[in-house]
Parts: sequence; C-alpha cells; structure tokens
Amino acid sequence: IDDLERELRDLKFHEKSNDLYKFSQSKDLNICSDNNSNVAIFRTDIYSYVKKWCENLMDIKLNDTVDLSCAIYRQGDVLLCHDDMIGDRCVAFIYYLVDGEWSADDGGTLIYSAAINIRTNRLRL
Repeated sequence: IDDLERELRDLKFHEKSNDLYKFSQSKDLNICSDNNSNVAIFRTDIYSYVKKWCENLMDIKLNDTVDLSCAIYRQGDVLLCHDDMIGDRCVAFIYYLVDGEWSADDGGTLIYSAAINIRTNRLRL
C-alpha cells in the first residue's frame, strides 16, 4: 500500500472546479503505461477481484467499463453531497489513502446512505 500511495502521489494532477466540487485529479489510471507498476496492479485487482465481488454481491453482470482516477483534496477543496449516478454507472467507491497522522478532527469524513432501487437493481452507498 505504501508503494501504491507513493506512485499515486507522484502522478500529475490537474485542478477541477465547478459549483459541486474543487479538487485536483489524475489522468485516467486505465492508461497507465507501466504494467509492472503498483498502479497497474491495483487497476488489475479492481477489474478482476473487486468487479467480481460486486457482481456477486449485487447479483448482476457488470460491463467492462471501469473509470479509475486519483484525486487530491487540499485545504479549501470541497466535494458536495452527490449520488454518483452518471450514465449507466451502478457501482462507485472511494479508496482513501491518508497521512498516518490523520484523525476525525481533520475532517473529510465520508457520509453515505445505502439504498437499493429494486427496479434498476442498483445499490447506492
């Protein structure tokens, strides 16, 4: 995990900003050029193990489209409440890499609600 975090922190990030968010985001991690990197290994794990786990959990077949990027939130950055329902996306998750000294007092808490929409067979966390 430490090697993955170092590689992710070394990526180039560009600022994204609108009325819902302000943060810096990496390029699409699906086009990582070094297939032996920790980022590529992480991506492979997402495509294989995590995707299969989600399919089994939700009892659905997912397509092969996985959007994968890395974001940095600095002091003053924000991501307002949203539902991640974009296009045909039915699974979204966050994998946090934070400094070892991080505490609840620093903020950044993920607030979520779980709901299942029976008609569309979507689980939202």
